[in-house]
Amino acid sequence: MIAPPGIVKSSFRKAAPGEIIELTLGGEEIVLISSLPTGYAAILCPAGWKAFQRWKLTSFRVANGSLRACGKGRPAGFVAARFLLNPPTNSKVFHRNGNLFDIRLSNIVAIPRSLLKQAGVEAARGPDYGRDVQLRDGRRRSYRKPMVPSARRRIGLALENTPGSEPTGDPG
Repeated sequence: MIAPPGIVKSSFRKAAPGEIIELTLGGEEIVLISSLPTGYAAILCPAGWKAFQRWKLTSFRVANGSLRACGKGRPAGFVAARFLLNPPTNSKVFHRNGNLFDIRLSNIVAIPRSLLKQAGVEAARGPDYGRDVQLRDGRRRSYRKPMVPSARRRIGLALENTPGSEPTGDPG
């Protein structure tokens, strides 16, 4: 098993499937739980681990390309990141650092599918959107300028910032 960044490899050992290890990573308390049957380590914050324990979801399983929280009487389990956030059904859960096994509350974010769809529309319009366009019959058509910040920028801000931090960069 590969040690998470910030942990000295000599102090990190391969955990048995289902084992729970409490560590400090970069000054932040974390809980490592090895998943069944692979033994890959899931990284949680203490608050997230308490939420899983409250619902008696005390083991993790890798299935269908996602990390699932399981417990007694719930062999199929729930998608762990979605369970922690409890977002509306029309939103998609993303991991800020791209690690599907890092389900700390500061690392996961839910983005509405409508915002993702709007970002696709903005990308298809291209850079000339918002300018006057001359139609084939000679008439001119003026399009409404896109919202500032754009949907693509709002998605980028949601993925780069941790909760409670100030946005960085120009919003336009």
